[in-house]
Amino acid sequence: MHKFISAIIIFLICTLHSGLYAQPFTTSSYEQMIETAETAAKNYDYYNAIEWFDKAHKESKDNNLLVSMADLYMLLKDYNKAEKLYDRVLKRDKKGEFTEVLLDYGRSLKYQGKYKDALNAFNELISLTDDENIRNEAIFEQSGILALSKYPENIEVVISFAGDAINSGSAESSPALFTDGSLYFSSFNRKNEVIIDGNEGDYHAKLYVAPRNVQGGYDKATALPEFINRQGFHTGGVSFSADGKRMYFTRAKLQANGIEWSRIFVSNRVNDQWTPPTELANVNGEFLSRHPYEGELFGEKVLFFASDMPGGFGGMDIYYSTIKGDSYGLPVNLGPKINTAKNDETPFYKDGTYTSAPKDIPGWEAMIFFILRGRDQDGLMLPT
Repeated sequence: MHKFISAIIIFLICTLHSGLYAQPFTTSSYEQMIETAETAAKNYDYYNAIEWFDKAHKESKDNNLLVSMADLYMLLKDYNKAEKLYDRVLKRDKKGEFTEVLLDYGRSLKYQGKYKDALNAFNELISLTDDENIRNEAIFEQSGILALSKYPENIEVVISFAGDAINSGSAESSPALFTDGSLYFSSFNRKNEVIIDGNEGDYHAKLYVAPRNVQGGYDKATALPEFINRQGFHTGGVSFSADGKRMYFTRAKLQANGIEWSRIFVSNRVNDQWTPPTELANVNGEFLSRHPYEGELFGEKVLFFASDMPGGFGGMDIYYSTIKGDSYGLPVNLGPKINTAKNDETPFYKDGTYTSAPKDIPGWEAMIFFILRGRDQDGLMLPT
């Protein structure tokens, strides 16, 4: 009887074991992989999009998926990985189906400072493409590289690391000097990368200020009050009026790797303290507004800023709003001499000179460095 029961148990275990292996596993079809990747990309979830495109590529070996992955790495500013993927596609392209990829391949090289290789890629594209718009884009990209040879070597500038009092293990950005010499900037102020898993805590970027010390450096930075660094929002893009009476900054909400909501605020300096900020009604709307910087235009005080409001020349354009006391006029586009068909951002104004930078070039968000003119420790200039 004992042997009989044991035999039944062994039989049931074996039957159950084989039955488990007989059950079909739930797997994603190729179409589902593509759909999941495209949805993630539309939601700015670029890392997950890359992962699903990679899974789909392992099944189909479709080079178009490599291009999609490379494009996403460009958006993530991981130009090295983008370069490698574009290079794989181009080396496999025996029929000339991916000639236009040379444009972004050249850009990935250019953004890494590989200017000679970038020029070769742009030259090859110019000789091969029949698309006039693409040819003009390649020529435009070349012009920036060729302009380097027209400038004399700058021997008056020294770049040095701003130190641990300012830089953390995460990204610092938008440094701005206040009139008292203190340094304002935006930071996540974390040792490690942010992983949204329910245990991330307060992961939003905040504005910090580091006071200048007697040694010419900066003491430990502290976060501005909560009425500036409002909970649930990323705060950055800080700048000041020339007289130091106004501080402008941007509040934003992110969706994965993209900006979902972004508006400009101003705070006034009263009795050596910043007042609770107010939103600039005319400057903001149902669109993105950011990167405020005060300057002058046509003899009037204006606020330059970047926005993707309807009617522009590209994705993000540079606009200005005329300042009259505490009022800000309706935004005016700076026109095609400033704005391009791409994304134009981060306006900067200094003594009658206005500059801006395309969004698609490498930013300053990794770390903050000091740029000093010659030996004059007070002649501090910072990239914006």
